[in-house]
Amino acid sequence: MIKLIKRIICLAVVIIMSMSLFGCGEDDGSGYIFRYDITGNPANLDPQLASDSSSRLVLANICEGLLKAGDGGKIENGVINGYTLSDDGLVYTFDLKRDVYWTGEGGYEANMTSADFIFAFYRIFDPDTKSPYADDFSCIKNGSAVNRGLAPADSLGVSAPDKYTLTITLEKPNANFLYLLTTTAAMPCNEYFFKSTMGKYGLSAETTFSNGSFFLKEWNYDPYWNNNYIILRRNKLNSERDYVYPYSINFFIKSDTSEFESDYLAGETDIIKSNGKNQKLFKNGKFIETQISSAGLLINTENEVLANKNIRKALAESIDRDSLPEYSNLTPAFGIVPPQVSLLNKSYRELASERSLGEFNAKYALTDLYNGYNELDIASADGIAIMVSEDFYNPEALRDITAQWSEKLQLMCGVEIVSANEYNTRLETKDYEIAVMEAVCEFNSPAAVLDGFSASDGDSICGFADSQLDIALNRFKNSASLSDSVSALTEAEKAIIAEHIYVPLYYPKNYLIFSDKADGIAYNPFSDQIYFEKAKYFE
Repeated sequence: MIKLIKRIICLAVVIIMSMSLFGCGEDDGSGYIFRYDITGNPANLDPQLASDSSSRLVLANICEGLLKAGDGGKIENGVINGYTLSDDGLVYTFDLKRDVYWTGEGGYEANMTSADFIFAFYRIFDPDTKSPYADDFSCIKNGSAVNRGLAPADSLGVSAPDKYTLTITLEKPNANFLYLLTTTAAMPCNEYFFKSTMGKYGLSAETTFSNGSFFLKEWNYDPYWNNNYIILRRNKLNSERDYVYPYSINFFIKSDTSEFESDYLAGETDIIKSNGKNQKLFKNGKFIETQISSAGLLINTENEVLANKNIRKALAESIDRDSLPEYSNLTPAFGIVPPQVSLLNKSYRELASERSLGEFNAKYALTDLYNGYNELDIASADGIAIMVSEDFYNPEALRDITAQWSEKLQLMCGVEIVSANEYNTRLETKDYEIAVMEAVCEFNSPAAVLDGFSASDGDSICGFADSQLDIALNRFKNSASLSDSVSALTEAEKAIIAEHIYVPLYYPKNYLIFSDKADGIAYNPFSDQIYFEKAKYFE
């Protein structure tokens, strides 16, 4: 009973604070409490361990690394003034800002130094930490050896000439290294505070330390309780260096995502993500449009007919993307790498044109189809169906594809719209002929989506191994110049499309929607992180 009363009191405090502060922003838009629904309770706010989206979202606002993937996923300086790179592409030297501070709910404060990054990287490779990111950062000199217990921790290629200079040495050049440094795993960790938590670091407000724009004020979660929340407060010390506009951020932890839309429409939250299907969400609001994935046809090669490459090629060649109807949330795709992806902050699709990747040729397609029929000794491939989830951006758009197959190949195919649960089950068990699949970039690099098609790590989106693809991806990862990177990535994208197992169709559009009274909200769609430090609210 006492526990229940305490929870009610905590909730009442949140509501009273919200009522007193909403709409009380200054003329410059500062002082507001932003509210946002998050999916599930963060599992862990230890940066070297955190892996779920809710944890990464909170960490993006309470901690900051050497670099950050800011608005649109573009790489920006984090807690550094700048960095230099050696001519051989192996040694990065970072100049840290002198006035970045740690703070926490427990009251302990400290100046951030290069030692905090050294300790963080040691933890990534410490076998006892069991960090899921050790393989990702294995490009750091001796990282793998330290992780396997074959080398001492002090042999790791991370050092500090002084308190505000950090040097990281790689085994070999890595084109993705700067992006790796924007992830939560590369955020610093204060050794003194970490050890003081006695193994509970990042599991409560009292055991979480912040060097970012906000600190963790409250973290209330009970799986049997509906009103669960996280409260972030402005980090006053860091705000003196770089002004933080909101007074607070309230994250409401929800297990049922169906509440998100009703909360936003009722004015209980300020921001919502959408795939554009519910137009009511756009009323009286602003939005950020993003395109970070490609949706294509995943062809099941375990099917006797579709195992034939000529038939798969015919299906791909007969799609005329230029004649596809316009949809508000889908753009025709010739390639796999979506439009918003960049390479060293340059648009990848401008560096590597996609027009030659998805070739339309109805005459050749019909020839390839009949060649496939002859090889299989069959008269037709009628009866094939495209499976698509009802949650897809526009399931009916697939009927445009089957209409083209009917017209150009005289092939009768259907569209099977199924529930999300059935879709996931059948995709996993390969109980389909053709399925619509979305390939998503998890960070802002072409390799982030192309890597998913490689079987080099024992798994592949398409279920096939291709040596050309693996060679091209390895070339990219070891590239030292932009031109070499583009060349290698183009080869990788062509190698995937040439197999005709994944046929790109559309680049879906997603949206971050927020009140028209808000401004300055930054969003990285690749990591799904919203940055609130410059967010303003004007009455």
